[in-house]
Amino acid sequence: MRLEIPRELKSPNRWNGRHWRYKHRETQEWEQFIWVKIAQQAGTRDALQVLSVMNAIPSLKRVCQEHRRVTVTRYVPSTRNFIKDDDNLRFAVKPVNDALKRLGLIRDDSRKWLEQPMPTQAVSTDGRWRTVIEIEAIP
Repeated sequence: MRLEIPRELKSPNRWNGRHWRYKHRETQEWEQFIWVKIAQQAGTRDALQVLSVMNAIPSLKRVCQEHRRVTVTRYVPSTRNFIKDDDNLRFAVKPVNDALKRLGLIRDDSRKWLEQPMPTQAVSTDGRWRTVIEIEAIP
């Protein structure tokens, strides 16, 4: 599954250390964006169809039992927007992983259940922020 989310993957320096509600809101927003993108890919056109599609997707009703690989690519308007610290880049995906877990698309973000290569960054051709999340089952 490939999800192209029109949202900035923020550096953890912008949200780490803040009140827990701020971090929770960040995860909830990722969850909503992912939810809507899945529904759009299923061909929905309105809120009622989005809800019916989400209820029809089995992985959102149960806990995922498969090992998954999640690859994240962060597209930015300019190289000046790159996260230059590798630790921050790796930790920036935490709200995304939490959202994927809450949606049932991954079992857990532990190494036992999730393989996640280092996120990559690239300059977008249209000058907009976006995040591409690729989820695949691994044996």
